[in-house]
Amino acid sequence: MVSEIKKVIGKREILKGVSFECSAGEIVTLLGPNGAGKTTTFLITAGFYKPDGGRILIQRDGLEIDVTFFPTYRKSKEGIVYLPQERSFFDDITIYENFVIASELARIGKEKIFEVAEKFGITNLLKRKPPEVSGGERRKAEIARIFLLSPKFLILDEPFAGIDPKSIQSIASLIKELSQLPMGIIVSDHNVRDVLRISSRVYLISDGIILESGSPSDIVKSIKAQSTFFGEEFDI
Repeated sequence: MVSEIKKVIGKREILKGVSFECSAGEIVTLLGPNGAGKTTTFLITAGFYKPDGGRILIQRDGLEIDVTFFPTYRKSKEGIVYLPQERSFFDDITIYENFVIASELARIGKEKIFEVAEKFGITNLLKRKPPEVSGGERRKAEIARIFLLSPKFLILDEPFAGIDPKSIQSIASLIKELSQLPMGIIVSDHNVRDVLRISSRVYLISDGIILESGSPSDIVKSIKAQSTFFGEEFDI
Protein backbone atom coordinates (compact mmCIF):
# COMPACT_ATOMS: atom_id res chain seq x y z
CA MET A 1 0.00 0.00 0.00
CA VAL A 2 1.26 3.45 -0.94
CA SER A 3 -0.15 5.97 1.51
CA GLU A 4 -0.10 9.77 1.20
CA ILE A 5 3.23 9.94 -0.62
CA LYS A 6 4.62 13.44 -1.08
CA LYS A 7 7.61 14.65 -3.07
CA VAL A 8 9.14 18.08 -3.53
CA ILE A 9 11.75 18.64 -6.25
CA GLY A 10 13.33 22.07 -6.17
CA LYS A 11 10.51 24.34 -5.11
CA ARG A 12 7.80 22.32 -6.84
CA GLU A 13 5.57 19.90 -4.99
CA ILE A 14 5.41 17.02 -7.48
CA LEU A 15 3.29 14.67 -5.34
CA LYS A 16 0.77 16.03 -2.85
CA GLY A 17 -0.37 12.89 -1.04
CA VAL A 18 -0.70 10.01 -3.50
CA SER A 19 -2.26 6.78 -2.23
CA PHE A 20 -3.06 3.49 -3.96
CA GLU A 21 -3.26 -0.21 -3.18
CA CYS A 22 -2.36 -3.35 -5.10
CA SER A 23 -2.84 -6.98 -4.10
CA ALA A 24 -1.70 -10.26 -5.61
CA GLY A 25 -3.77 -11.09 -8.70
CA GLU A 26 -4.55 -7.45 -9.52
CA ILE A 27 -3.49 -5.24 -12.39
CA VAL A 28 -3.65 -1.71 -11.00
CA THR A 29 -3.28 1.14 -13.48
CA LEU A 30 -2.14 4.68 -12.80
CA LEU A 31 -3.41 7.06 -15.50
CA GLY A 32 -3.04 10.78 -15.95
CA PRO A 33 -1.75 13.59 -18.17
CA ASN A 34 1.96 14.10 -18.82
CA GLY A 35 3.60 15.61 -15.76
CA ALA A 36 0.89 14.34 -13.43
CA GLY A 37 3.38 12.46 -11.22
CA LYS A 38 3.06 8.86 -12.43
CA THR A 39 6.74 8.09 -12.98
CA THR A 40 7.77 9.93 -9.81
CA THR A 41 5.28 7.77 -7.88
CA PHE A 42 6.79 4.63 -9.43
CA LEU A 43 10.37 5.70 -8.71
CA ILE A 44 9.53 6.37 -5.06
CA THR A 45 7.66 3.08 -4.74
CA ALA A 46 10.65 1.19 -6.19
CA GLY A 47 13.20 3.01 -4.02
CA PHE A 48 14.97 5.25 -6.53
CA TYR A 49 13.68 8.42 -4.82
CA LYS A 50 12.96 9.06 -1.16
CA PRO A 51 9.56 10.57 -0.40
CA ASP A 52 9.13 13.76 1.61
CA GLY A 53 6.09 12.32 3.33
CA GLY A 54 3.86 9.27 3.44
CA ARG A 55 4.50 5.55 3.79
CA ILE A 56 4.92 2.45 1.64
CA LEU A 57 3.74 -0.75 3.32
CA ILE A 58 3.76 -4.39 2.23
CA GLN A 59 2.39 -7.57 3.77
CA ARG A 60 4.91 -10.28 4.57
CA ASP A 61 4.07 -13.45 6.52
CA GLY A 62 0.94 -11.81 7.87
CA LEU A 63 2.83 -8.75 9.10
CA GLU A 64 2.78 -5.19 7.78
CA ILE A 65 6.30 -4.09 6.84
CA ASP A 66 7.22 -0.42 6.38
CA VAL A 67 9.58 -0.25 3.37
CA THR A 68 9.22 3.50 2.76
CA PHE A 69 12.91 4.32 2.99
CA PHE A 70 14.37 1.01 1.85
CA PRO A 71 16.87 1.51 -1.01
CA THR A 72 16.16 -0.10 -4.37
CA TYR A 73 18.07 -3.32 -3.73
CA ARG A 74 16.23 -3.93 -0.44
CA LYS A 75 12.85 -3.24 -2.02
CA SER A 76 13.80 -5.65 -4.78
CA LYS A 77 14.51 -8.31 -2.15
CA GLU A 78 11.06 -7.59 -0.71
CA GLY A 79 9.62 -8.20 -4.18
CA ILE A 80 9.07 -4.65 -5.49
CA VAL A 81 10.60 -4.57 -8.99
CA TYR A 82 10.45 -1.73 -11.52
CA LEU A 83 10.79 -1.80 -15.32
CA PRO A 84 11.26 1.71 -16.77
CA GLN A 85 9.96 2.92 -20.10
CA GLU A 86 13.53 3.45 -21.34
CA ARG A 87 15.47 0.55 -22.82
CA SER A 88 17.18 -1.36 -20.03
CA PHE A 89 19.35 -3.86 -21.93
CA PHE A 90 22.99 -3.35 -22.85
CA ASP A 91 22.95 -3.32 -26.66
CA ASP A 92 26.49 -4.58 -27.30
CA ILE A 93 26.04 -7.97 -25.61
CA THR A 94 23.50 -10.75 -26.15
CA ILE A 95 20.17 -10.96 -24.40
CA TYR A 96 21.48 -14.05 -22.60
CA GLU A 97 24.48 -12.08 -21.32
CA ASN A 98 22.12 -9.36 -20.12
CA PHE A 99 20.23 -12.05 -18.22
CA VAL A 100 23.49 -13.37 -16.74
CA ILE A 101 24.36 -9.93 -15.33
CA ALA A 102 20.95 -9.73 -13.65
CA SER A 103 21.20 -13.28 -12.28
CA GLU A 104 24.68 -12.71 -10.88
CA LEU A 105 23.69 -9.46 -9.17
CA ALA A 106 20.72 -11.22 -7.60
CA ARG A 107 22.72 -14.40 -6.87
CA ILE A 108 20.36 -16.53 -8.92
CA GLY A 109 21.54 -19.70 -10.63
CA LYS A 110 21.98 -19.44 -14.39
CA GLU A 111 19.73 -22.47 -14.91
CA LYS A 112 16.77 -20.24 -14.01
CA ILE A 113 17.51 -18.10 -17.09
CA PHE A 114 16.54 -20.97 -19.36
CA GLU A 115 13.45 -21.80 -17.26
CA VAL A 116 12.23 -18.20 -17.52
CA ALA A 117 13.14 -17.93 -21.21
CA GLU A 118 11.07 -21.03 -21.97
CA LYS A 119 8.15 -19.77 -19.90
CA PHE A 120 8.15 -16.46 -21.80
CA GLY A 121 8.79 -18.04 -25.20
CA ILE A 122 12.02 -16.16 -25.84
CA THR A 123 14.58 -18.99 -25.92
CA ASN A 124 15.23 -18.23 -29.59
CA LEU A 125 16.21 -14.65 -28.69
CA LEU A 126 18.91 -15.43 -26.13
CA LYS A 127 21.82 -15.56 -28.59
CA ARG A 128 20.83 -12.31 -30.28
CA LYS A 129 21.74 -8.77 -29.30
CA PRO A 130 18.91 -6.39 -28.34
CA PRO A 131 19.16 -4.26 -31.53
CA GLU A 132 18.62 -7.42 -33.59
CA VAL A 133 15.11 -8.10 -32.24
CA SER A 134 11.81 -6.24 -32.64
CA GLY A 135 10.50 -3.76 -30.11
CA GLY A 136 7.87 -6.21 -28.91
CA GLU A 137 10.39 -9.05 -28.55
CA ARG A 138 12.74 -6.79 -26.66
CA ARG A 139 9.98 -5.68 -24.28
CA LYS A 140 8.96 -9.27 -23.62
CA ALA A 141 12.60 -10.16 -22.91
CA GLU A 142 12.96 -7.19 -20.54
CA ILE A 143 9.89 -8.31 -18.59
CA ALA A 144 11.26 -11.86 -18.52
CA ARG A 145 14.57 -10.63 -17.12
CA ILE A 146 12.99 -8.89 -14.14
CA PHE A 147 10.81 -11.97 -13.64
CA LEU A 148 14.08 -13.67 -12.65
CA LEU A 149 13.83 -11.70 -9.40
CA SER A 150 10.54 -13.43 -8.45
CA PRO A 151 8.66 -10.15 -7.94
CA LYS A 152 5.66 -9.82 -5.68
CA PHE A 153 4.87 -6.40 -7.12
CA LEU A 154 5.84 -5.70 -10.72
CA ILE A 155 5.84 -2.02 -11.73
CA LEU A 156 5.67 -1.45 -15.49
CA ASP A 157 6.16 2.09 -16.79
CA GLU A 158 4.85 2.42 -20.37
CA PRO A 159 5.21 -1.28 -21.34
CA PHE A 160 3.43 -0.65 -24.67
CA ALA A 161 5.52 2.35 -25.72
CA GLY A 162 7.15 2.16 -29.14
CA ILE A 163 5.77 -1.22 -30.19
CA ASP A 164 3.29 -2.18 -32.90
CA PRO A 165 -0.38 -3.07 -32.24
CA LYS A 166 0.18 -6.83 -32.62
CA SER A 167 3.04 -6.73 -30.11
CA ILE A 168 0.89 -4.65 -27.74
CA GLN A 169 -1.71 -7.44 -27.79
CA SER A 170 1.02 -9.99 -27.06
CA ILE A 171 2.48 -7.99 -24.14
CA ALA A 172 -1.02 -7.28 -22.78
CA SER A 173 -1.80 -11.02 -22.82
CA LEU A 174 1.51 -11.69 -21.07
CA ILE A 175 0.76 -9.14 -18.34
CA LYS A 176 -2.70 -10.64 -17.84
CA GLU A 177 -1.19 -14.12 -17.60
CA LEU A 178 1.39 -12.94 -15.03
CA SER A 179 -1.39 -11.46 -12.90
CA GLN A 180 -2.68 -15.01 -12.35
CA LEU A 181 0.47 -15.71 -10.34
CA PRO A 182 0.81 -14.61 -6.70
CA MET A 183 1.87 -11.18 -7.90
CA GLY A 184 0.43 -7.68 -8.09
CA ILE A 185 1.10 -5.63 -11.23
CA ILE A 186 1.16 -1.83 -11.28
CA VAL A 187 1.22 -0.23 -14.71
CA SER A 188 0.97 3.09 -16.50
CA ASP A 189 0.72 3.61 -20.25
CA HIS A 190 -0.45 6.19 -22.78
CA ASN A 191 -2.10 3.44 -24.85
CA VAL A 192 -5.13 4.01 -22.68
CA ARG A 193 -7.63 1.60 -24.23
CA ASP A 194 -5.12 -1.24 -24.28
CA VAL A 195 -4.19 -0.83 -20.63
CA LEU A 196 -7.79 -0.33 -19.47
CA ARG A 197 -8.80 -3.63 -21.10
CA ILE A 198 -6.49 -5.57 -18.77
CA SER A 199 -6.90 -3.45 -15.62
CA SER A 200 -8.57 -4.58 -12.41
CA ARG A 201 -8.59 -1.11 -10.89
CA VAL A 202 -7.62 2.36 -12.07
CA TYR A 203 -6.32 5.44 -10.28
CA LEU A 204 -6.46 8.80 -12.06
CA ILE A 205 -3.67 11.17 -11.04
CA SER A 206 -3.42 14.83 -11.98
CA ASP A 207 -1.11 17.53 -10.64
CA GLY A 208 0.26 15.19 -7.98
CA ILE A 209 -3.03 14.06 -6.45
CA ILE A 210 -5.39 11.13 -7.01
CA LEU A 211 -8.64 12.49 -8.44
CA GLU A 212 -10.59 9.27 -8.89
CA SER A 213 -10.27 5.52 -8.47
CA GLY A 214 -12.44 2.58 -9.45
CA SER A 215 -13.02 -0.04 -12.10
CA PRO A 216 -12.13 0.83 -15.71
CA SER A 217 -15.79 1.27 -16.64
CA ASP A 218 -16.45 3.50 -13.63
CA ILE A 219 -13.43 5.68 -14.36
CA VAL A 220 -14.37 6.12 -18.03
CA LYS A 221 -17.87 7.26 -17.00
CA SER A 222 -16.56 9.69 -14.35
CA ILE A 223 -17.33 13.32 -15.18
CA LYS A 224 -14.18 14.40 -13.35
CA ALA A 225 -12.05 11.90 -15.30
CA GLN A 226 -13.61 12.98 -18.60
CA SER A 227 -12.95 16.67 -17.96
CA THR A 228 -9.40 16.05 -16.74
CA PHE A 229 -8.10 13.31 -19.00
CA PHE A 230 -10.37 11.28 -21.28
CA GLY A 231 -12.66 13.80 -22.91
CA GLU A 232 -16.41 13.32 -23.28
CA GLU A 233 -16.33 11.02 -26.31
CA PHE A 234 -13.84 8.47 -24.98
CA ASP A 235 -14.94 4.85 -24.60
CA ILE A 236 -13.11 1.57 -24.09
